Amino acid sequence: MGGGLADYALYLDRTTVGVIEAKAHGALSGAEQQTMRYAIRAPSGEHGIAERQPRFLFESNGHKTYFTDLLDPSPRSREVFNFPRPETL
Repeated sequence: MGGGLADYALYLDRTTVGVIEAKAHGALSGAEQQTMRYAIRAPSGEHGIAERQPRFLFESNGHKTYFTDLLDPSPRSREVFNFPRPETL
């Protein structure tokens, strides 16, 4: 089980609302579990401590992008065509 932080984070009003795991082309296998681990440890707030788990998870290899909204009744990774605009999130 790897350590570290996600490749990218999405912020809204200085709070982490999402994490993005970037992979090489064709290497998305297992990325959803890795992104979830990163979300649990995501920095947020003034002191770099997560105030709450980020809601939005993304995995992308530059050709395919998957999205999970943890507030879905049954959260699961779904393929999307591009990253949503901030006002959509």
